Formats: sequence, structure tokens, C-alpha cells
Amino acid sequence: MRISHLSTKVEVMVAVTQNGNDIQYANDDLRNDRELVLTAVANCGYAYVLMFVSDELRNDREVVLTAVRHHGRALQWASDELRNDREVVLVAVSQNGYALQYASGILRNDRGIVMAVSHNVWALGYASDELRNDREMILAVVTQNGWALMYASDELCNDREVVLAAVYNFGLALHYASGEFRNDREVVLTAVTQHGWALLHASDDMRSDREVVLVAVTNWGYALEYASDELRGDREVVLVAVSRNGNALRYASEQLRNDIWMKGFAMDDPNANFKRLVNMVRRYRVASTYYKESLAPDNITDFVNHINEDDADDYLPPVPPLLERVWGKKKTKTFRA
Repeated sequence: MRISHLSTKVEVMVAVTQNGNDIQYANDDLRNDRELVLTAVANCGYAYVLMFVSDELRNDREVVLTAVRHHGRALQWASDELRNDREVVLVAVSQNGYALQYASGILRNDRGIVMAVSHNVWALGYASDELRNDREMILAVVTQNGWALMYASDELCNDREVVLAAVYNFGLALHYASGEFRNDREVVLTAVTQHGWALLHASDDMRSDREVVLVAVTNWGYALEYASDELRGDREVVLVAVSRNGNALRYASEQLRNDIWMKGFAMDDPNANFKRLVNMVRRYRVASTYYKESLAPDNITDFVNHINEDDADDYLPPVPPLLERVWGKKKTKTFRA
């Protein structure tokens, strides 16, 4: 039902019962009618209904409580007195954590109120500086959601226990840790174990740490992008990365990007020669002698051409160190396709 400033109270009541937002089209007298406004805020689809009512009704506790129960952000249009009312604010932030930004400074410094929005990490940005430096509260919050470290004080971002709790929950929280802890091996290992991408936020020293990088690329192959130049040229590190995510090969050194073994393990990059080689190797008894030289296309051709001959061992291409260890345990077994 359409209403206008000429509509009667009965007509407006019918309208706001169906859609509380229609109160904005009524005349001033009806927009300040307590009965109509209570009905409107109880049936509103948006938070801004209080914007159209009188200051008197914005200071009416029942009206505001009804509004924030439906839309926490309606607290924005409540009176200063009610934005400093603990029960009203608690109801509002429980419905929508972002309502915390409209609470009074006193209540944004109330631990109970702020803990009520801890499920909404972004809303924590509206907490007082004092609470963002409250060790007990921040530790409890980051244990549940590591992202919350972004709103912790500089002092707490340099607190080992707080940072470890954050990255253990969410590895990418390493981004908000102090420089000291982004260079701390235990902290970084914890972070990349949770999310390989966290290597992006580690120090240069940690990106050059082979164990750290191996853990990161095992978790997420594309983390190879953030490894040091030296490790992006490490055959085993790259093999682990491309085995996890084939396209990670793009971040390997130029030499390894052109290595046919690596291209083969990067399953997103079809390579007919490698596939043929693998099919042959899987049928072949692993030789007792291992080759350390770089794999060359000629090796593949020779091996494939002599696969059924007695001297085929002499043509067996070298294998990456990682496969050497696996194959070494099975050197007396026959691989079947």
C-alpha cells in the first residue's frame, strides 16, 4: 500500500505493518507517533527507520531496543544517552558487530561489549586503544580467530605468546606480527604449516630457510614464488611445489623451468616425452646405480630406444633426489603400469 503525507494513521499503520520502511513517507506528526514507530521498527527491512523519527523517539528505550534487535546498526540513530546504555549496545552488537562503532567511547572500552563482537574480526577495529592492548582479551580473541591480530596494539604484535596463538589459528596473521617474529623460525614454521602463503610475510632469512620453504610449498605449491632465488633453483624444493600445484613451476629458476622432469611433474603442463618416460620407468626394474647429472632430452631418447635391451641400465636417465630415496627402497621390485 502506497502512503504519502496525506495518508491517515490507519493507512500508515497498515503500510508499516507490512513494511516498516514506509514510515518515511508519512507526515511529521505520524512519523512521531510512538505506536506507529514501534510497529515500523518491528517490521523494518533496513536499519535506517530511526533516522526519520523525532529526537524524542530516538531517546525512547523501548523503541530503540526494538530497532536494534532487528538491525544492530540502527544504534547509529539512537540518542547519545542510549548509545551509552550498556543493555541497548549489547543487544545491538550481538545482532551486528559493526554497531560497536556507534557505541559511546565508554562502552567501546567495555570488555564484555567488545568480547560480544569477537566473532566479527573487522568490528574489533572499533574497540578502544586500551582494550586493543589488553593482553588477556586479545589472546583469547586471536586463539579463536588469528586475523584479529591486525587490531592488536604494536606491543601485543610483539608478544610471542599472542603471535604464536594467532598464526597457529590462521597462518596469514603473520602479516601483522612484528619484524622480530616474522624472522622467528618457530613462529614462521607455525604460520606456513597453517598456510603456505604466509611465506609472503616472512623475513628474507626465513624465505631462504630450506626447511621453512619446504613446509610452505608442501602446504601450498605456489608459495615457491616467495622463496629465495637459491631455493627456487633447488630441485627438491621445486619438485615438491610442482607436485602440489603444477603451475608453481612458473616460479622456479629458469634452469628448472626448462627441466623435463619438472615439466612432467607439473601436470598442468602436458609433456609427451615425460609421459612416455614415466610409462617405461614404471615397467622397469630400478637400477642399483643412480645418476646425478642433469636430465637431457637425449637421455630420454636413448633410454626409450633401449628399454627392452640388456644394457638398458646404461641409458637410465638420472632422477631427482626425492625420487632416488623412494626408488632406492624399491630397487629390487618391478614397477608396473
